[in-house]
Amino acid sequence: MRDFASIRSDFATQIGTLSGWTLAGVPADAFGVSDVGSAVASTQAHLSYAVGIGPSVPSSRVVSDRQRAAEGLLLDTEVSVRFLSRIAAKAKLDAVDAGLTAERNLLGKVLARSASWPLYFHVWFVSANRQTVPGSDWRQHDVRFLVLHRIAIT
Repeated sequence: MRDFASIRSDFATQIGTLSGWTLAGVPADAFGVSDVGSAVASTQAHLSYAVGIGPSVPSSRVVSDRQRAAEGLLLDTEVSVRFLSRIAAKAKLDAVDAGLTAERNLLGKVLARSASWPLYFHVWFVSANRQTVPGSDWRQHDVRFLVLHRIAIT
């Protein structure tokens, strides 16, 4: 069983093993370009990221025994990862491509299975969105995953 805070922390730790990535000290839904220079130093903003926990619903993947006290509540929970990539003044398209490569690396790290990841849940990719923030040198990437896990209900 894994609670919501532990799942968020597990994702943050797993992503933090990627070279050059820096965890931002703000909630994912509040993290963005406006945090560059305040919550995140401008020198560390490129590939800075935040992990958030979104909606949870009882999982329909297993019809019986979804809510047994001894086994916990079986949930589908959305996990979001937001990160920033810098757009260079020159070679803008190369910088956009580098951000897309970073996104692919993030997907590979989160979706890879190993002896240590993930131990207590299953992960699926849901979607990825990107946008260039007007009036800035930044692109914001939002990547969403679905996690199947159990939480204790006793």
